[in-house]
Amino acid sequence: MPWARRLKPPITLNDGRTLVTLKDAADLLLSLPPGHQARPPWLYAAQLLKDAAEGKQGARAVARQFAASRDDGGQTVAQC
Repeated sequence: MPWARRLKPPITLNDGRTLVTLKDAADLLLSLPPGHQARPPWLYAAQLLKDAAEGKQGARAVARQFAASRDDGGQTVAQC
């Protein structure tokens, strides 16, 4: 199952949750307010996530982008 692919490395959030799979990352992305989801870094992360689920991109690239993406307050995923 493509959404069960593991992120390499997993991403630990400040609240203690850990994003381990593509599905975990997708769930986080979908939980963001629409204004956040529409920002270019998050759109890029969503595209990488889709590509990884389709086997076009590695899970490592998704993990890197999610870790680097920032919300409107300048916080990274790990800080959300």
